[in-house]
Amino acid sequence: MRKHGRKHGLGVFAWLVAAAVSEPSAQAAEPTAESCAALAGPAHATHFAQLVDAPATILNARVIAAERDVPEHCRVEAQVSPTVGILVKLPTKSWNEKFIETGCGGPCGRYMVELSEPPLIKGYAVAVSDMGHKGNEWGWAYNNMPAQLDFGFRATHVTAIVGTALVEAYYGKKPRKKYYEGCSTGGRQGMVSAQRFPRDFDGIIAGAPVLNQTGVRALFLVWSARANLGPERKPILSPDHLTLIRDAVMAACDAKDGLQDNILQDPRR
Repeated sequence: MRKHGRKHGLGVFAWLVAAAVSEPSAQAAEPTAESCAALAGPAHATHFAQLVDAPATILNARVIAAERDVPEHCRVEAQVSPTVGILVKLPTKSWNEKFIETGCGGPCGRYMVELSEPPLIKGYAVAVSDMGHKGNEWGWAYNNMPAQLDFGFRATHVTAIVGTALVEAYYGKKPRKKYYEGCSTGGRQGMVSAQRFPRDFDGIIAGAPVLNQTGVRALFLVWSARANLGPERKPILSPDHLTLIRDAVMAACDAKDGLQDNILQDPRR
């Protein structure tokens, strides 16, 4: 690993956000609804258009009222040409001066807002991307190299750029720390970011990364689903069958480890 990667804390993938929560933080000035709406105005248009290697546009910006545990925040939607959608949420009160980008799962194709809410509740400015396409299917990738590149690495990178720029524009200061968190496809996003853009984040957590999309994950899951269908294209094993098999295995094997506790300590036995 290159030295600058180690400098930015990417030698070991660790959840640094939890530790950083306890760091002392000066309170930033609390922005207004007008300063939120202004992010989509002409004053910022030229700046955002020049952020990345293609035009970046702020589509809309508005304050969302607090609901349940989710605090009031400035919701900003942006697009980076050709089709990368970006959603950024900026707490209007008690921002902890940190930024986090959250990943997606499977083929992506939507804003996984459910993953953005926990850090937002803790005071983080949060960004999430649709990874360059709409729809939770894989057809978008066929003969579509720009979309493949966005999904492969580019969307995560431009989301980090646009997200941190919106933080600075809204609060009048850069975030003290920048983090990334994702699992499955989101885990792969984190690993690729560490390789290609090690300066995008100060800390990365990459859970269960899908590193071989076609060879291991996608094709294997398709094969296993088809292999377990009967002649009528219905699953061979029903829930009742699975319960029967589990009970038989437990009856024969549970006590082999010297303790009958309904747990197989070593399934190989």
